[in-house]
Amino acid sequence: MEEAKTQLDSKLKVRQERKDLVERGILKTGPATLQAKSEELKRETAKAQLDTKLKLRQDKKDLLEKGILKPGAPQLQAQSEQLKVEQAKASLDTKLKIRQDKKDLIDKGILKTGPANQQGAADSLKRAQVKDTLGKALDARPTPEAVKDKVGLAE
Repeated sequence: MEEAKTQLDSKLKVRQERKDLVERGILKTGPATLQAKSEELKRETAKAQLDTKLKLRQDKKDLLEKGILKPGAPQLQAQSEQLKVEQAKASLDTKLKIRQDKKDLIDKGILKTGPANQQGAADSLKRAQVKDTLGKALDARPTPEAVKDKVGLAE
């Protein structure tokens, strides 16, 4: 009996105050019927919101048509997606293994060396010069009639 009293005393010492329990929402205050009605109103509001959202939810047929859902069992779909990912990884690994190294690409002239901005600017300048030269040559080209007159094929 004495042991039970000691245990009860120790538990009462660590028991939280009523004020703390009210602040944390564990203990309700006020008339019990008012609290019950408040809780019931919250539940009904949540239920109404859920019903509204369920009514607005698209049906399975629409989701299938839009490609959001895929036909078949969900578990098989997950396995199929995982398989596609694994195949893509394997393909990438294979391609990376046979990829030429940087030195070979530089030797073949595929990869340019030096600062990227300077090399890109040099390539753009060269392209512009070739375009300009070609444009001038096309503008200076004689007409078909002038060529016929020069060769003596005038009609």
